Amino acid sequence: MSPCLNLFIMKKSKYNSLIPLSSKIDLLYNALSDTFLFVHKMDDKVWSNSKKLEIEHPSLFKKLCENGFYVEDCFDEFETLQRLNQAVVNNDRNYFIIINPTLACNYKCWYCYENHIPHSKMSEETLDRVYKHMVNVIKTHTKLQSFCISFFGGEPLLHFKDIILPIIHFYNRLCEENDISFTGIGFTSNGGLLNSEIVETLAQYKNVQFQITLDGGKNEHNRIRHSHKGEDTYTLILRNVMLLLKNNMEVRLRINYTSDCLNSLTQIADDLNVLSDEEKTRLNVDFHQVWQERILSKDLDGVRDVVNYFDRKKFKMTFNDVNMLRNPCYGDKRNTAVINYNGDIYKCTANDFTKVNREGYLDEKGNIVWLKSQDYRTNIRFKNGQCRSCRIAPLCGGGCSRHLIARDAGQEEDCIFSSCEKRINELILDRLDMFIRNRHKNG
Repeated sequence: MSPCLNLFIMKKSKYNSLIPLSSKIDLLYNALSDTFLFVHKMDDKVWSNSKKLEIEHPSLFKKLCENGFYVEDCFDEFETLQRLNQAVVNNDRNYFIIINPTLACNYKCWYCYENHIPHSKMSEETLDRVYKHMVNVIKTHTKLQSFCISFFGGEPLLHFKDIILPIIHFYNRLCEENDISFTGIGFTSNGGLLNSEIVETLAQYKNVQFQITLDGGKNEHNRIRHSHKGEDTYTLILRNVMLLLKNNMEVRLRINYTSDCLNSLTQIADDLNVLSDEEKTRLNVDFHQVWQERILSKDLDGVRDVVNYFDRKKFKMTFNDVNMLRNPCYGDKRNTAVINYNGDIYKCTANDFTKVNREGYLDEKGNIVWLKSQDYRTNIRFKNGQCRSCRIAPLCGGGCSRHLIARDAGQEEDCIFSSCEKRINELILDRLDMFIRNRHKNG
């Protein structure tokens, strides 16, 4: 960037939002600095004129400059946004492997995007390639500080003893021998196969985390989440979630909601309220819309009512949480690989794991042979001009790269918020709401 000649000329940031809260108070939010400020209403002529603002409200103007609401006239905010994003996605100090031991599943949920493959299982040959890949990661990533593995599927716990446990033993020993931070072991599971034996085994390891889903209160969930035995899966899963929490493991309880199940969600809070306050600190309740359904504004208001109900019972939560600049999806990061049971490589788990969709494969030496350039996934972000100028570009980032690739091919709409100012303001207000609630719970 060329030297700035206008050091004392300030301009409003393009990533500012001004949201009226009352007749006297406005909310200011800057998406690049991720900063909220509550301010008294002022004349637009003052707010838009940096010199006038500096003269009439010097302390406010100083705070606005310190928090990125006003920037130097020559400051290229978009270039800064791109640089910050590239630093995160190309971070070479962390490595993340997601492993599918199988694509079989013990449940059948209508919204699942996968084609399950009964009796599929990682072979000894592929398992050996996974071990070799882990060793290669340690040898070739000289700046590595943390190394995390996670299990997906299908339902990964179908092969806990014969696939998952050997991988965990190997991973644990490898990290200890090479003084690499044992960042954590993750599971994305439906929770139905957990039992005391599995939980006691995993309790021997540090930083074990589970993501487990529910599809509503008891009746709604059991209507959607079918087991082959026709059992009460809601009660089973909730019991297993509590078992994990009592054994000092962290759980992200993902609640998949539709307009039909909203009224049943408070039952989950009631049923979990037997947890101690200490156990609740290890639980994060994460509300997600089922992606195949279009949710109306009134439905979002219904979700907010549910969030308020959980909050009154002292649960930590996330809702409408988007922060693609500072915390991009794992699939957007260069040092992430999803290893399928057959050795095929993907970047994202939100895939049907077919040969057509694979992005590479593990060779016999444990190296990833990429069939598709990772640069395309990285560089497609902010390619759309509409996204480049959007006031929440640092939050949204145009959406996930998988959606961006589909959009680039003309398969999806231009804006995930439909360029709706009301929806964008709601996103900001929900972010503020979650920040205040969870900061209070974290002390």
